This record gives sequence, structure tokens and C-alpha cells, in this order.
Amino acid sequence: MTSEVLLADQFYITGTINEKLVQLQLFKDRIQISPPEENISDSSDVTIIILKDILGIHATEARSETDKFAYTSFPNYLQIFWYPQMDVEKDGKILFKFRRRHIVLSLNTDLNLNGQATTSGHRLNLWVKHVRYCAEGLPLICIEKIYQYTSPKEKPILFLLNPKAGQGKGESIFWRAVAPYMREAGKPFELKLTERPNHAREYMGTESLLKWKAVIAVSGDGLLYEMINGLHERPDWRVASKTPIGIIPAGSGNGLARSLANWKNEEYVGDGLEQTSLGIAKGNIHPLDLTFIETEDSCHYSFLSVGFALLADVDIESEHLRFLGEIRFYLLSVLRLISPRYYRAKFSYLLADEPSNKTETDNCTSIPRVRQDTSSSEGYESMQGDNWANERLRSFSENKHETSSGSLESIPDIEHDNDQVSSNPSSTYSNTNAKPQMHIPNHGYPRLSEPVPENWKTLEDDFVIISAVYQSHLAKDLCVSPESKPNDGHIYIIMVRGGNFPDGKVPRSLMLEFLLKCESGEMFYHEKVDTLKVKAFRFEPMDRSVGNLTVDGERIATGPIQAVVLPGAANIVS
Repeated sequence: MTSEVLLADQFYITGTINEKLVQLQLFKDRIQISPPEENISDSSDVTIIILKDILGIHATEARSETDKFAYTSFPNYLQIFWYPQMDVEKDGKILFKFRRRHIVLSLNTDLNLNGQATTSGHRLNLWVKHVRYCAEGLPLICIEKIYQYTSPKEKPILFLLNPKAGQGKGESIFWRAVAPYMREAGKPFELKLTERPNHAREYMGTESLLKWKAVIAVSGDGLLYEMINGLHERPDWRVASKTPIGIIPAGSGNGLARSLANWKNEEYVGDGLEQTSLGIAKGNIHPLDLTFIETEDSCHYSFLSVGFALLADVDIESEHLRFLGEIRFYLLSVLRLISPRYYRAKFSYLLADEPSNKTETDNCTSIPRVRQDTSSSEGYESMQGDNWANERLRSFSENKHETSSGSLESIPDIEHDNDQVSSNPSSTYSNTNAKPQMHIPNHGYPRLSEPVPENWKTLEDDFVIISAVYQSHLAKDLCVSPESKPNDGHIYIIMVRGGNFPDGKVPRSLMLEFLLKCESGEMFYHEKVDTLKVKAFRFEPMDRSVGNLTVDGERIATGPIQAVVLPGAANIVS
């Protein structure tokens, strides 16, 4: 591992009883910390910091970790925060996690003949500029040119926080677990508390998003559901829907955060707060599939699941036990085992490997949004002319990024089309006299009111469990579909139904086994559990007066629905 040394100085490592003198050398892809002697006898004396592992580097006046890391002309210390990746073995799988490292250095000014303070400050800021410049992968130029280089001013990240999510500890969680990472990374941010059900939806649907680099939910999955649907109620939805979004798991379900960790083979530690906060601060971004849900009188954009029967019943009917946290799910599961419910329904679907036989329909339509019962909203008392494959994440292809993933730094700031919105960045799109208009994509499939296509398959049965999922986990400890990935373009159907048994009755032992093995995802492969990989489906319950129908954990009116997957329709920061 050799290359040209771009910068070299001697520093003291501070914070120890005896400050240790070391040599710092900057290469194009790494920093090397070693003893000042020319001959190093032991490689263990050398520390390598890979630039891509660095979250933040700052020249500061004080050496305290609580320093706000603001720029200063006369700094005394160089602080580096980095998170090297480590492999860990868990349940026979090799996963990875990040280990936090932090070092505080002071320049050895004994080597300077004059102007020590000025030279020291200039040199420390030069290190900061050089490391940040190399970490961005920019072409190497002379030292003074790099010192003069100024990165574009970064827009702040907005965090929308539901103070009633989970057990009502969202705000304290944010300042304890999220804000420190943002400060280490030097990322500007703002925190906004939601005040009522659908507040996040209204904000994302009406306010200007031009001033934000990304918008992150600090809550359960319900707040992100509000945000996504708000984006698709905007006049400028084509551009606004590309706004990078993310989630900090501060609710009781947290299915998406757990699914993202599973997809990346990352160990999910505790409540997942530390690793998701680090992911947001690092700014890695990936395409996320959405699913368009159509009912008889409303439409929804979904990122997690559609649920009916057992799992939906447990989720919704345990709402009054939210103060117990995740244990509420287990208590209601036991009750449903004692008294199982069967739901008669018709289910039609298009398998993933079947041709779609898509037909062209109207270019783009919108309908007034019908507010659904939001009494189950997290913590609140009540509550394609448009070709999606071509629309997806153009921010990468238009800027010559070859991969399907990137970072917040690599994504250009969102600019709205002149014919869609005002050029005033502070403009909003609210109209107090009009209902929000939900954009309906031209996905090429028949609408819910039209007949089921001939190439779809249909079955009618008594269902005990039926869920349509597009993420691996519906909650931290609920792995329903281990094959699902955030951007695989598929919906996975999981069914347990009476028709698979001679007497039409599902054994309680099977239901118990399903619930006990959901943490590992084993039941996905059980011979008595039907699993399908589809692109679209239609679900028609025979009795609308019974059962709980949910979209991303939010209850909607029980009745016929149709779902179509929209590959890569959103940007997720993780």
C-alpha cells in the first residue's frame, strides 16, 4: 500500500497521560499515523485510516468532543472521527458493524522557526481541506489550490420527529443518539416536531423542499408513510418525489430500518438507533421501491406492506397497549391463537415472471385524497406516459453516476421545473380551498374498477394469514419475507389458508410455529405456508364488516384493493 505522500506533519496525540509524538502522512486514499522514526520496527505501531471511513475531520479551538466543530482561523487541535467496518458472526452468517474511532491531535510547533500560532492554524486547516478534498475523489492539484478550494455550501437535513412515537421518547432519542453523529460529520440540520396526525403529510405536500438536502423521519414507519404520500400530492410530484428521505427508528415497529440493515448484511444492534444515525450522517443513498395501492375511494403509496388477517389484527388491535412497546404484539398474538379468525376473500395476482400485457391508459390523473381513519397513527389519539422505469432516480444517470446507489454529496440539489412551481424557494403549494390531489401513476395495469386481466391467476379461500410485503421485516423481530430487498421490483405474498388442510381448519400449532419462527424468517419456507413473488395483485374480502386492512401499518377501510409495484420510485438515505 504505497503512493505519493500529499501532506506530512508531526503531531501530538492528546488526551493521554503522556502525549505521544507521531507522524501523520496523507495519501490519496488514506491517512497513516506512525512513530516519527524513519524505521518502524513493528507494524502494530502504524494506524491506517481509510478516507472513506472518515465521518468528519475538524480543526477546533478546544479538544472536547462536545465542540460544535465550527470553522476557526486559529485552531489548536485536529479532530478525526472514523468508523472502520468489522466483520461479526451471528447465527451462522457473516455480518458487519462499524466501530467508532476518535483521535485528537495537536501540531508539533517546535519544528517551526517563527509565526507558530499562525502557521499552526493554517496548517491544521490545510489538513482538513486536503482530507475532505481527497475523500470526495476530486483530481489532485497543488496544495495551495486545494486550500483555496471551497466545497459548495451544503443544505441542511430536516428531521421530522413525532414526539408521541413509540413510548414518547423521540425528542430525547434524537439529541442523544442522532445529533452527535450529525455534528461529527459537520452536517447542518434542523429538527421539526409534528403536532397532529397527518402533519408530516401536509408539510411534505405543501411546503417548499428546496432548502433541504434530505428529509428524515424520527418515528415509527407511520411518519415515513405520511411523508411519502404527501410528496405524491404535490403539483411538482415528479421532482419532489425524488427528495432523499430516510428514517431513524424511534417507533414500536421500525420495519424499514431493520429491513435496510438486513439487506446490507449489517448487524442490527439494540434498537438500531446508532447505526441508522451513522448511515444518515454518512449520506449513502439507494433506490427504494414503492407500491401503488388503489381502493374504491382512495389511493396510497406504500413502502413496507399490505396486511390483512392475523398480523394486521395483532398490529391494529394492540394500539391501546402502545405504552408497553413491542411486547404488545406478543400479547395480542396469544389472544388470536386462542380464538383464531378466518376471512373469506378472493385473491388475484400476476406472477413476477409472467408478461405484464400492459396497456396504455391516460397519461396522468389525480384524485382528491380521501382522509382515512388515522386513529392508529403512531402515538396520536385520532387521527405512466409516466414511465416509472425511466423516471427512477434520474439524479444519478443525469450526472453520470453508473451505480444505482450514491451519497447525498453526489446528488444535485433538487431544482423544480419552471412550469410546475414558482421560482421563489420559499414558495409553498398549499391551497386552503382545495383538497390535496393524489397523483395516480400510469402503471399500465387495469384500474381496480376494471376486470381482472386474463393472464392473472385467482384463488378464493378462507385466510388466517395473508400479507403482501416488499421489505424483509415488518418489525425489528418480525422477519416475514427474508427474500425481499428494498429495490428488487417485487411484492412477496405470504399466505396461510384453510384450503391447504382437509378439514379447512389451520392447526393452532402451525399458527404458533409461524409466530415463534417469524424472527428468523424460517416460516417463509414452510411447506404449509404459500409464498408468491408478484408484480401486482388484487384482494377482495367477501365481508367488509370484519377484519383489519392495513397499508404500512396504517388502517384503511376494509374492502377491495389493488397493488402495483413501482421499482425505484423513491430515494432512501441509509
